[in-house]
Amino acid sequence: MSLYACIERDTPCDPNEIDRRVEAGIAAQQRMDAFLASLPPRYRRYATTPVAPEVLATNTKARAALQAMTPQGFLYLTGDPGVGKTHLAVRQAVNLIREGFSAQFVDEVEYFERVFAEFGGGRPAPSLIAPDVLIYDDLGKQKPSDFALQKLYHMLEMRWSHEKATIITSNLTPQAVGPRISDDPAVAASIVSRLMAGQAVGLRGADNRPGSAV
Repeated sequence: MSLYACIERDTPCDPNEIDRRVEAGIAAQQRMDAFLASLPPRYRRYATTPVAPEVLATNTKARAALQAMTPQGFLYLTGDPGVGKTHLAVRQAVNLIREGFSAQFVDEVEYFERVFAEFGGGRPAPSLIAPDVLIYDDLGKQKPSDFALQKLYHMLEMRWSHEKATIITSNLTPQAVGPRISDDPAVAASIVSRLMAGQAVGLRGADNRPGSAV
């Protein structure tokens, strides 16, 4: 019985149960706050804003893949800019947070900047292994340095082998992003293999970002 039900019915409640519910609520809010803090300000609204109906209607396969995603899932969302990849990924992370999992958002360009600073002796870049759920946004947007490539490859390998939920978004297909990330054919092939080990889904539609030309 919930705390509110006890109050409304003037029924004795188990104090331990009340404590457990309060602690669970606090922990859930802490997980959500940490995820929102990892999001750029413009993307924070995605956590509370439903995805546009036309995006869902046009991309039924992506919607089904997200709904079926487990806490061990690996999903690659690809498509043109503004079709809703990041919005869908954020909403799925929120669903998993509500189930008790931690989540983190990482933008590739910002992450590589943090990696570059770390390589120069600065603070370590955020861990891409620790969170239960990781959104890695805009893979292939920027060509990585050798050091950043090592960290990216380590992330893909560790999250896949440890069965941690990972959602990657990119304007490029997995086959196209491999050569973009590495000039070494063997390394590029290994990256593509890991990206294809989960489920890759292409999104279609117009650019839905505010101010975009129709």
